Amino acid sequence: MVVPGDSGGLFWKNTNSMSWELAGIHMDYVGDPYQPEFSTLPASVFGAISYSADLAFYRNEIYSSIPEPKEYALVFGLFALAFVFFHRQMQKKRRQQQSTTAIHS
Repeated sequence: MVVPGDSGGLFWKNTNSMSWELAGIHMDYVGDPYQPEFSTLPASVFGAISYSADLAFYRNEIYSSIPEPKEYALVFGLFALAFVFFHRQMQKKRRQQQSTTAIHS
C-alpha cells in the first residue's frame, strides 16, 4: 500500500523466504473519493489506487551502472598510490628547505 508522498519509493518483491528483489518504484497514488483529504495524517485505505513503474525492462542498465568491487579496489589503490607519491614529494621539499636553511644559518 502506498500513501501520499511515497512517490519514488522502492517496490520490492519476495523471491523466496530469505531474498527480496527490487521490482519497481512508486509513481502515483489516487485516494478513495469517499475518503476525506489526508491533510494531517496520510493513510492508505482499501480501494485506493497506486501506480508503480516496473524496473525489469531497465535491469541490465541498472546493474551495469553499479561498479564491481574490483573497481572500488582499483580506485582506492590509485588514490593510495597518489597519496604516497605526493607525501614523499612534500617530505623531499621539506628536507631540501631545511638543509638550505641550515647552510645559510
